[in-house]
Amino acid sequence: MKITSVPHLLAVAFGAECVGNHRCFYCGAAANERYSVKTYVKDSFTGRSGVTAPGSQWVCHGCTLCLREDAEIILIGGELRGGQMMRGYSWFITATEVQAGTKANLDVFCNLCLGPPAPPFALVLSDSGQTHQLYRGVVCHSRELITVTLEAERINFHPEQLRDALEIAGKIAAATGKPALREPIGFGAAARILGRYPDGGESLISAWTKVGESPLGRLAAWLCPRKDVCELEYPSNNPIVDPLGHGGVPPQVGGTGGPNGKRGRDQQGGDKGARQPLLFDLGRTVL
Repeated sequence: MKITSVPHLLAVAFGAECVGNHRCFYCGAAANERYSVKTYVKDSFTGRSGVTAPGSQWVCHGCTLCLREDAEIILIGGELRGGQMMRGYSWFITATEVQAGTKANLDVFCNLCLGPPAPPFALVLSDSGQTHQLYRGVVCHSRELITVTLEAERINFHPEQLRDALEIAGKIAAATGKPALREPIGFGAAARILGRYPDGGESLISAWTKVGESPLGRLAAWLCPRKDVCELEYPSNNPIVDPLGHGGVPPQVGGTGGPNGKRGRDQQGGDKGARQPLLFDLGRTVL
């Protein structure tokens, strides 16, 4: 049986199956009459437009696993966490492996996007952790053309395309801070980019302007490392402004985007969130 839904793939990873003569309300996988919509779909549920079979009265075994709010998760290192909500994590799933992570694991998810395993596999990325994403995920059957879901948005790409977008995003973030990737490049951000990269800065701005607001650009912005990491990965080519290679805004550049303006907070210390300690939350869910 071909696995076509992420919940079905999750069930298989735990040695179970999705079987029956009905379609699952959430993901469309095979379902029997064991799990009823009356039990697994709350009256307050507002996502009917995003389910696969809204007319079905049954839910598959895989979706019952995906919807749990009291799962036990063993983190790498052996820590056991009980009472965990499945929706609070991002997921990498194959037919034999289930790994959960948070934004602290961006490097792991980035490497999986760039070098995926043998199919079938799924990458379901959650930004807010507030809504169920697994049943909306996509099972990939190719390593060359990949579909990742980021907060339910389906993003199709070839790994080399993402690699190029990540390089652009990383250079931008090194100059402006990661939050700037989520908005159009304004005067202050452009000044910092040109100050850090006088050689090639204009083409860098042009390249991100083209890709930044696309689905691929949104994925690259999400996966992009913190500002301090990007500074090391993509050093400045302006030794006059910063002989140590950290880049910055030329002294003659002022205005609201300069060091004393609102956007200058990145130059004065980067994204506040980037200075927070990170936890490595990649693990296996235990039934």
